[in-house]
Amino acid sequence: MAKIFLFGIVFSLMILSPFCLAETSYIEVTAKNGTGNSKSITTALKRIGEDQRSLLVRRGKWVISEEINIPSNVSLTLEKGASFVIEKEGKLKINGSFEAEGLYQLFDGEGKVKFGDGFLGQVLPQWWGNLDAQDDDTVICQSAIDSGALCVRFPKGKYDIDAVKKGPKTDPNDDNQWYGGLDVASNLTLTFDPGAVIKVIPNDARVYSVVRITGKENVRISGAVIDGERDEHKGTTGEWGHGIAIRGQSKNITIENVMVSGCWGDGIYIGEGCPEDVLVENSKFDNNRRNACSITQGRNVLFKKCTFSNTHGTGPHKGVDIEPNVESDVISNVVFEDCYSYKNLTQGFSLARDDKQNHPVTVTFRGCISEGDGTGFGIDIGPSDTAGVVYISNCVSINAQESGFRCTSANMPLQIDGLYIVNPNQKNEKPVFGSGFVLWCKVPYYKDKDRVKYTGNITARNVNVFSSDGKAHFALYMDNELGDKSGFKNIDIELKTNMPDEKRFYKGNGPFTGYFKINFSDKMDAVGQTNNAVK
Repeated sequence: MAKIFLFGIVFSLMILSPFCLAETSYIEVTAKNGTGNSKSITTALKRIGEDQRSLLVRRGKWVISEEINIPSNVSLTLEKGASFVIEKEGKLKINGSFEAEGLYQLFDGEGKVKFGDGFLGQVLPQWWGNLDAQDDDTVICQSAIDSGALCVRFPKGKYDIDAVKKGPKTDPNDDNQWYGGLDVASNLTLTFDPGAVIKVIPNDARVYSVVRITGKENVRISGAVIDGERDEHKGTTGEWGHGIAIRGQSKNITIENVMVSGCWGDGIYIGEGCPEDVLVENSKFDNNRRNACSITQGRNVLFKKCTFSNTHGTGPHKGVDIEPNVESDVISNVVFEDCYSYKNLTQGFSLARDDKQNHPVTVTFRGCISEGDGTGFGIDIGPSDTAGVVYISNCVSINAQESGFRCTSANMPLQIDGLYIVNPNQKNEKPVFGSGFVLWCKVPYYKDKDRVKYTGNITARNVNVFSSDGKAHFALYMDNELGDKSGFKNIDIELKTNMPDEKRFYKGNGPFTGYFKINFSDKMDAVGQTNNAVK
């Protein structure tokens, strides 16, 4: 009987011991008369030591006047109504898990709150301030971004952001001094709930940025909606107010499911220091003033299933404008795949540069659609005498106001395999602007009339020009307005059209050098043979 009794005692202890552990698995600190201090918290942390336990902070204002480090073995939990006031000399670093209930301000004061590597959760801007109590939420949101957390989540609501950098400008003409907005840190994800909107505060600046990624790595932005201020803008000059600006040697950047509209400049800008490994996916850029998308430098940049629309206000007015600023800028492996452009004032998809580049240029448009743009696809005033290649594959231009495709004074290699041009010249322009596929030598923007600048190095297959309304002047149009110092060189084009013989090909001024082959594969007749001749 004694053995049975002892076994019963041991068994009872085995059952009760987990509950005893649970009762002592946390230590709590209580604020007397609604106010707590650093000493209470540091004392509690000493009691916990290296054990895996929770620190429960009861409701009240906790004044932090020294540096407190919450180690990774401690789970910090705030009771609803608890908050920290970090004095100027204070600092609170949270290395473990952190829990707080509700959307209210948890951190106040001039000191800093940092989350260490052991914190794997997400933080909310609302923890740093009351968004409903002020007209500028930039500091609140930036505090969350600077906290060291790996993820900042923006719940549903409006976030008023000042896109202009604060403080005096030592050189008002230095654009870099004007970029403001949210300065995104490396190794950070910004995620926006449905209904979360960044509203740009109206300004008069020539240059600004709403979300700024400069020289950062491993950044992900998901679900952001940026509502620009072009209709409320207080100035009249400049064209560089960007929604998202990716600059410097930024690397491994992902932008997904975002909407940027109404900016004074571009919806998204990539350049100034060759950002690398950038993915923009399932995103829309609408009603921006200069371009929906500008790329002046970039390596391994992919836009996938994005929409660029309704760009107008100041030149160039394009959906996509790939345009290096200087000859040393790098445009390497820039790809637009399954993207859609519509109702942009001048061009849907464009590569432009009135000069040569030091580095080979590689750009691909694959499976893209332009609808109702000024021109569908354009290689616009260059680049010339540049290595590399531009690919256009299985793309479509529908109802272009002018041409479906136009190459103007450019001769870097161009390879087309699948370009469908439907009903160009909806604006009833003259032939050089109102034909389906246009190759044109014209005076460069810089008026360098003495420079030899030819159009060519073009190989095109599966080009289809279809006009059901009769507005297109010609299926293929070629003309040189620069005289003997220019012309066409190395042209090999195969196309089909439903247009009559007299509208198939306008062959204007040459000279035509190198190889020159034009083949209408739907009608192998004398017209095609004549146009195959080298002249």
